[in-house]
Amino acid sequence: MDEELPQATGTASGCLYLLGLALVACTLLFINGGMVLAVFRGLSDSLPDQFSNQRMVQFVLFVAPVVLLVLQWMAWDFLVRVFRRR
Repeated sequence: MDEELPQATGTASGCLYLLGLALVACTLLFINGGMVLAVFRGLSDSLPDQFSNQRMVQFVLFVAPVVLLVLQWMAWDFLVRVFRRR
């Protein structure tokens, strides 16, 4: 019976870790989406004619925050690696 407790505690901590990662990812996606929308609206007059197409605008507004999220996670992993070497 005592052996079951550490496994349940490990499972709970793993679930909390994943829940935290999901919360951070959703928060970053929300912030990234707002930044992309603000930049896109600010630059809308100087963008090429391809961006007048509604499908292209939706594609950029969907993909750009996800790409930023991936870049942010890569930067985080790099910084963690650099500071753990010291």
